[in-house]
Amino acid sequence: MGCRDVQDLASLGAALNEQYPNSPVSVSLTDGLILTVTVADSALAVASCESQAAVAMRIAESVRDNYGGFRSIDIISIAFAPRVGVRATVTATALPTRFARTLVSGGLTGADSVKAVESCKAWRELQ
Repeated sequence: MGCRDVQDLASLGAALNEQYPNSPVSVSLTDGLILTVTVADSALAVASCESQAAVAMRIAESVRDNYGGFRSIDIISIAFAPRVGVRATVTATALPTRFARTLVSGGLTGADSVKAVESCKAWRELQ
């Protein structure tokens, strides 16, 4: 990871933490292709799939608008985890919501929300 990647991630983290001041947010980049946003919010971690999908879509759009390396990634992964202490936890308690960069670039739709909700519900049924 280069200096530019680190700067872009830091800027994105700051923007997301400003948008969600009561829920610490961490960001990471895997293999330069998968950008993961983890939101530490105990209530949201167990919220309805519909609520999680709505927040995940807003976060994905914020990534599009605030991440300098947006064009170089393939996937945006948003995970919700219980808040432990003052920092975002690394391990989420559920399957993350994932959006392809190409979908986010064109603007997420109601169909994307439905898919995210269905995926969440299917995962919960397996638990």
